[in-house]
Amino acid sequence: HLTRTPDVFTGRPPYQLNAAEEKAFKKHWKEAEDSFHAIRAVFPKAEIYFGNTVPHMLEEFLRNKFPMELLDKVGNESGSFMRIPEAQPLDSVGNNAGLWMHRQILDHYGYKDVALRQCVEIGYPDCNPGNLTERTQAAYYVRHMMHSLAWQIPVIRPATITDMGNSYYNSNWGAAGLCHAWPNVSPKLAYVAFATMTQALDGAKFSRAVPTHSTVVYAVEFRKKDKGYVTCLWTPRGTRSLTLEVPGAKKEKLINMMGRENEIEFRNRKAQIEISNEPVFLISQKPIESITPGAATQEDRPAGSSHLISALNKMGD
Repeated sequence: HLTRTPDVFTGRPPYQLNAAEEKAFKKHWKEAEDSFHAIRAVFPKAEIYFGNTVPHMLEEFLRNKFPMELLDKVGNESGSFMRIPEAQPLDSVGNNAGLWMHRQILDHYGYKDVALRQCVEIGYPDCNPGNLTERTQAAYYVRHMMHSLAWQIPVIRPATITDMGNSYYNSNWGAAGLCHAWPNVSPKLAYVAFATMTQALDGAKFSRAVPTHSTVVYAVEFRKKDKGYVTCLWTPRGTRSLTLEVPGAKKEKLINMMGRENEIEFRNRKAQIEISNEPVFLISQKPIESITPGAATQEDRPAGSSHLISALNKMGD
């Protein structure tokens, strides 16, 4: 049913299962009940995720009032692949969009107290041939993590340590490593970006999404243990100038995705920076009071000559 939009988002009458679907659904229902009890008997303190599935399956269970006591947590499983991390609903394969859709379905059917989690395969941007560049992969990983942290997911399981060293490398999962495949297990740009993010956010906790007055400027704020702040900023396409206002700020640190540090000078509490699709981290003693987006600059069309392959004006073409 992956090609069907869940009924919550369409206003259509409830989908009617045919006889074969009804039989399969009853089988899945029994498996869900039996699995929950079997796991709970052996691991009484474990979190049990109802997940590794698509929103359509979740909706069918909740529509039929699956017992609340058997829904410990609901686990999202959105591979994302080469989609931008800001991909919008109703594309449930996107990490952030998938979480949002799961939350809407839970709330709509009366399961507002059931918390969201993430399963194993979330945020798999690949850099094998035909997919992303290694630099874009690195940027996507950090942005996927920002979305997951903003959803306050306590355990995030992205990526693989290395790319796959066999034919699986050519799949949508096979080049999601932070390092290259054996025998060349060297770090990729994603490794550096992940390390930079980890160091910048060490011990910090998500506090808010800072208002940016733009649908394409993102600012995710974290509170540090020492009471300072880390704010991750980016825009999905091109570049954008921002004017930041931070009370009492004189000189603050800005760290780019590759870990390079720059000192930003504030005058009368304000400073200008430029953001891109590669997230940067502003380290400040006080939270950002306001963000004013400036002009946006998009990438130029690639230079060089072009030639017509086919006008595609004949059916045979």
